[in-house]
Amino acid sequence: MKKAKKTVKRWIGIGVLAFLAVIVAAVIYVWNAVLPSLDGGGYRYVAVNAISSFFKKESNKEVDEFLEKTGGFIRGVCHPNEDYEQIKEANIEWVRFDLTSLPYDKNGELTPGYLSFKARAKGYADQGMKVMCVTQYPQVYIEAGLDPRDPVNKEKIQEYARFIAQDLQGIVAAFQITNEMGIEHFTLPLTLDEAAYYIGIQLEAMQEVKGDIVVGFNLAGFTLYSFCEKMQPYLEYCDYVALDLYLGCFENMFKEIWIYDLILRYIWNYTGKPVMLNEFGYIGYGDIKTEEQKAEILKSYGFDSEEAARADIMTLINNLPEDFKEHMLGLEYHSEEELASKLFDTELASHLYRELQGGYQLNKYRHTIEDQARFFTDTIARLKKLDFLCGAIVYCYSDSDACYICGQSDCPVETGWGLIDLNGNPKPAYYAVQEAFKEEE
Repeated sequence: MKKAKKTVKRWIGIGVLAFLAVIVAAVIYVWNAVLPSLDGGGYRYVAVNAISSFFKKESNKEVDEFLEKTGGFIRGVCHPNEDYEQIKEANIEWVRFDLTSLPYDKNGELTPGYLSFKARAKGYADQGMKVMCVTQYPQVYIEAGLDPRDPVNKEKIQEYARFIAQDLQGIVAAFQITNEMGIEHFTLPLTLDEAAYYIGIQLEAMQEVKGDIVVGFNLAGFTLYSFCEKMQPYLEYCDYVALDLYLGCFENMFKEIWIYDLILRYIWNYTGKPVMLNEFGYIGYGDIKTEEQKAEILKSYGFDSEEAARADIMTLINNLPEDFKEHMLGLEYHSEEELASKLFDTELASHLYRELQGGYQLNKYRHTIEDQARFFTDTIARLKKLDFLCGAIVYCYSDSDACYICGQSDCPVETGWGLIDLNGNPKPAYYAVQEAFKEEE
């Protein structure tokens, strides 16, 4: 009898082990054979790295050194105006904006665009604020005949990088090398590999001349994992790695603000570098259009239905406002069907219909000026608890009079982000940031 019981237990044990082996094998198969086809951005790795970050120290010597250089946690804003006192009253200490010109021409003469940037940056520095400079997009070099894809131009690109790092000492406190490589609009015509190289050679060039200026780059979009991987060879030259993230605005998948924690933890665990949040925010308006309102918009472009517009996509695009038309034709696509999908099946549809589509919002946060303020209150409180996070830069200071993607004044996607309105009046979000950025006693 005892022998029979032992045999039964043994077979039960074997059965359990076999079941567990099948589960493990299934997980491995799904991970390696199924998920890659569904997850081109590598987000399964983001989740694993984020979870394992809870078993890693939340700070290190590099974080301490970074904070010492920057004077503590960076409290910043993108695209400021020149109302210095109003900015400082919001407890904002850093401003972030773009350098869009090469510093000097073929004759060695400083360019007007560079001199204008330098004078503007000095204005903030003289007021006691610190400046983060976003360096030139690849297109600036291409238009100047210095295509980063051609190795012969490496030396000249690095020469420019060394120059600005030396010439802007005492004026600029941080460099972000270009912006959002991996976002198609900014990256093309470079590939991700070429974009990583473009950033990397500039990071390397600045290494010996940057002094106390902190230097890094930013990640954005659904290429986050793959681009972070491609930047691995250049991390030794980085003082920080940054993230740009706009939950509830450009996608309809992630609904909770704790996703900020998750992705920031992934970057910390993957890179071991001080982490920055260089752009984050929440659109302050953008009601969903009715089907009738959308139909009227399509009719204004000469179509009776979305189906008809998809079938004749080039005519639709040629009828769009000029800025929107140029943006669409500048995208990478292999067929008219793919181009139609980009317009109607992605966040670009929000520009077409001048709305924030259904689902494009966080749970508990509508796109209103009141909930925009609550977003900053709640999000910044969470961010401050992450010891490896060295700064947060709000996007952006003022509402805009037109969308920079489609050029339309009534498109909420790129016009309603501000802490102040078009007349310079503080919105509820201004006071929320002011309180959230207050120095802790």
